[in-house]
Amino acid sequence: MPINWNAIPDVVVPQGTFVGWGRIGQTVTGIVRAYSATDGTDFNDNPCPLLTVELTEPADNYRDKGTTREQLAAGELVTITAGQANLRRHLTALTPVVGDAIRVAYDEDYSTGKGTGKSFTVKCVRGAGLEHVAEGAASKRATAAVTDEEPF
Repeated sequence: MPINWNAIPDVVVPQGTFVGWGRIGQTVTGIVRAYSATDGTDFNDNPCPLLTVELTEPADNYRDKGTTREQLAAGELVTITAGQANLRRHLTALTPVVGDAIRVAYDEDYSTGKGTGKSFTVKCVRGAGLEHVAEGAASKRATAAVTDEEPF
């Protein structure tokens, strides 16, 4: 039986609003949807970790060097670029995978030779969001019908 490719959904690459860190105490909590150790770019144009999370709690996002705050709702996708040295070390050591529950918290500022850095805490529960990920995949599969039609 031929596959009706027109009925098959396109592959969707998870991406979301880039998180700007602007306030000590700010957190991002959700389910890992994608992770790469090298797809992000830091302030010196070097590769760094890139994490995409589906929020399970509302989160703040800061723009314009921390002067503009927006609230992101649970269910939205966000992307975290780990350009800050402290966050890069955390994510590199953790290597999160799709389905992990994760919380990233901006804890404090610290002095560096080049200015001010940000310190983060990262917590992870391995596989805690797998049921949530599986539900989304199952609903996508249910819409991919096989028919007798020619695909083209």
